[in-house]
Amino acid sequence: MIKIKPFLIATLLLTGFALPAVAQIGEARNNLSVGINGGVNLNSASFTPTIKQNSLMGITGGLTARYISEKYFAMICGAQVELNVSQRGWDQLFETISLDANGYEVTSKDPTKTYTRKMTCFRTRQRIAILCPCRSSNQLSNQ
Repeated sequence: MIKIKPFLIATLLLTGFALPAVAQIGEARNNLSVGINGGVNLNSASFTPTIKQNSLMGITGGLTARYISEKYFAMICGAQVELNVSQRGWDQLFETISLDANGYEVTSKDPTKTYTRKMTCFRTRQRIAILCPCRSSNQLSNQ
């Protein structure tokens, strides 16, 4: 036997989701957002033949601007522009091999040799999006 209360609640919920939603027509809205981002990254590079490296710490940061336009809920358009800067590179590790008192090989960092390569990269990114709800042509002409 079907319990009436859960069946009635489920039927009402499904009916509510199945009916088309109609938004109110309001004022056109525009939104401009500007922000910054930043952080730290650890870098290394791949070489053939391989070399030993320490991780090189660099900074990353940028500026982002986003503009969103909503007109009567029928079409939403947006554009986003970013300018990012990032430090990349590697820190080569030089090692010396010596023998300890027991005759075993010991590897240690050679303080007389260093090589660090840092590169600063600038990157821009643009995105444009247009969202249009799916409606048939006769529905659009009636509004």
